[in-house]
Amino acid sequence: MAGGSAGLHGVQPDQGRGNVEPDGSASRPGVYYVSAVLGALTAAILDLLLGAVVALGFLIWGAPGWGLWFDRHRDNDAQHHDPRCDDLFVQLVELAAFGSDYLALFFRLVFFAFPAVTAWVVLADASALLALAPFVFGLLGVGAYELRWRTPWGNTLSELLIGALWWALVLSMALAVPG
Repeated sequence: MAGGSAGLHGVQPDQGRGNVEPDGSASRPGVYYVSAVLGALTAAILDLLLGAVVALGFLIWGAPGWGLWFDRHRDNDAQHHDPRCDDLFVQLVELAAFGSDYLALFFRLVFFAFPAVTAWVVLADASALLALAPFVFGLLGVGAYELRWRTPWGNTLSELLIGALWWALVLSMALAVPG
């Protein structure tokens, strides 16, 4: 993060999701290739349409405002002048979360997993109960990122757990289709 300090364990708030450029814009090249790989693996293993939905869903999920809530208020001083704080998306999530990074991260995880799940429910006539999956994903995801600060494995463990949660979400989507 430009001008910011590293958090606990030396992990930058946006590390693993791309870099923040000097002008404050986010560069997230990893989102593009992870989206393509996740979609291609899903299509090859499970279903072509599910692969497309998952790839697009992950691409949307990996979009704006990530790094501001990873830290759950631990790097607020370093983020005070972060230009992303001026983004409408970030301001709306902050407002809905009453200033809580925990709630903001939960909303972030739910809001961006929800479109993929909803698209799958509609396109594949999957069980409507699947719409609850993003909320479970959000709760477990916040817990995964909290472990970043409570274990010596830091961000690596969090990212591996989020990856496992994404695959669990994809498998639940595949299993929610009748017949």
